Amino acid sequence: MTRSTPDTTLIQVTRDPLLPWKTSLRTLRRARDLGMEVVVALDARSSAPSLAALRGVAHRVIVFNMQDEWPEGQLNAVLDAGNRQWAFLVSDDEEPSEDLWHFAAHVPDLRDQDGQHYLWRCRMLAPLPDWAAHYRLLDTHQPRYFPRESIRWPGGFDQMPVSKLSEIDFELVLWHYTLWSPREHREEKARRHRKAWAASYELHPWPFPADASYLWEDHPEHYLPLNGYARP
Repeated sequence: MTRSTPDTTLIQVTRDPLLPWKTSLRTLRRARDLGMEVVVALDARSSAPSLAALRGVAHRVIVFNMQDEWPEGQLNAVLDAGNRQWAFLVSDDEEPSEDLWHFAAHVPDLRDQDGQHYLWRCRMLAPLPDWAAHYRLLDTHQPRYFPRESIRWPGGFDQMPVSKLSEIDFELVLWHYTLWSPREHREEKARRHRKAWAASYELHPWPFPADASYLWEDHPEHYLPLNGYARP
């Protein structure tokens, strides 16, 4: 029996995808194995072997020179470079659950009352490195599967995507491994995010919980057990 080709482009923006806690190459290979198109934008500040590694697994690699600290602005470029109807956004430190992979390989039938497709918001969970629990502050829903031409990113820190389509939450898990990076990496990330948060105060006029979001070792009160969730 011939397997049908998913009408899905996996998109990703990455810097240094070969770092040991990054899941980029594993994710891109799995997408290719499932028949998805793979389009990646690579930050030119990445290590020298990164481009060759990505070209070995992606259909197209776009190299960009970062003008600021926030790569979200490159999401429009990878969306435009795709050829399939749907886009599946997976960051370079994330990995879909098996059920989410299956979902993203089949265009959903469900539509809104006007007959329009949805932006599908999967559940993002950040497991601790020992898989004993997940970090409650990083348990969220984000649009990650959507018609490719239906959405645009303004770019810049914490800028939400813009679309005319409605969003719908569902409980399939996208694992987010940001807590697996070395502490010094997370401390630097928290410093940059705190600075950017202050510079864009009008978007969110409340204090940024940078330390609590990333320095999980200092905040055991934010752990929740991973009961009921299957590891990838």
